[in-house]
Amino acid sequence: MEAMEWEKPHEFDYRKELVEISQELHQAFVEIEEVAKQPEPDYTDTREKFIKCQKKANNLTVPTMYEKAHAFLLQALESHNTGINVLVEAVPEKDVYAIRRAARYMQEGASYIQLAQSKMFEAIEQRQSKKVVH
Repeated sequence: MEAMEWEKPHEFDYRKELVEISQELHQAFVEIEEVAKQPEPDYTDTREKFIKCQKKANNLTVPTMYEKAHAFLLQALESHNTGINVLVEAVPEKDVYAIRRAARYMQEGASYIQLAQSKMFEAIEQRQSKKVVH
């Protein structure tokens, strides 16, 4: 990953951190699928990965141009954490309704991720369009 020609160092650093968080979040979702295949699924360790992602995101220095995107990212992580917390409690109890609720929170988080990506691309496009010579 390289900095864009117009990008300030702190903006590039933010994007690099987001990529890292996204990769960790992806791994946590892969782990959910793997744990689900076990006879007695336990999502406690997976929950820690979601919490770690949220802590990282909360501690980022957010460039002004990415504030809208970051707000959606935080909402996504909040939804994902709520979902994994519900899942950790629901699976041992075999509570189908709570498991469905956990899935809904995860879907909600995915929707917020899409909004965050859209706002990030919008910010980049706005910055790039200012650099176009007419």
